[in-house]
Amino acid sequence: AATMIAMAIGYALAGLVLWAAQSTAWLFIFDGLTFAVAGLMVLGLGDLGGGVRKAGVFSGLSRSWAVHGARVHLAVAAAGAFFLTMSFPTLITLAYRRSPDSGANAYTILEVMLAVGIVIGSILVGRMKNIGSMRTAAQGLAITGLFSVAVGLSPWLWLVAVCLLIASTGNPIYSVGNITALMEASDSENRGTIMSSRFAVTQLALILGTTAGGLISSLIGPEATYGTLGVGLLGVAGIVALLSRERRTVHEAAP
Repeated sequence: AATMIAMAIGYALAGLVLWAAQSTAWLFIFDGLTFAVAGLMVLGLGDLGGGVRKAGVFSGLSRSWAVHGARVHLAVAAAGAFFLTMSFPTLITLAYRRSPDSGANAYTILEVMLAVGIVIGSILVGRMKNIGSMRTAAQGLAITGLFSVAVGLSPWLWLVAVCLLIASTGNPIYSVGNITALMEASDSENRGTIMSSRFAVTQLALILGTTAGGLISSLIGPEATYGTLGVGLLGVAGIVALLSRERRTVHEAAP
């Protein structure tokens, strides 16, 4: 929620700077300064633990995969990131498809709806009983998947905006649930390594998902991309729900 609120403020400030300076140069200067300030703030945090010095490139991933309780959550994180990031190059294409004469304004509206939905989802997930459970992640994936399909099928911009708003509420429910589950599956000795491994696999999935989304949009259309990512997320949600049910059954049957 804090990230999305800051992004909304940043978009507004960027618009003012562009209007006043008529140049993007100051935006990059301000952006660099914010990273410098963030770096100084991180230095004040001290040692968070969980890392291994002089480790090989793939040793962190292997150490994380060796933690049995973290495996399924890492796999879900990679699958979820792949399908979710298919929307990155697709949303702007869909905006121009639904509003050919004012695509830029339509894209701005859709981005605002997306940000508002993520903020709402962040507030909702903080009030759920079992945040770090596979069931919570499955619920978030199912919401996003179902309404992503609706985004692809919606013929009007206003309906796309409403469906996108609801779809984006599921994103933080899934992501916060997945991250919380990984933190609960780790301990102070490997938590940093596991979370770094999650970042690595999701970034790789982001590259692949963005590429796939761009290809589908260019070859078939943005509607097909949203349909593909929606069906994919529903499939991942179904698998996660089945695994959650099996784990609960095994736990209840244990003496």
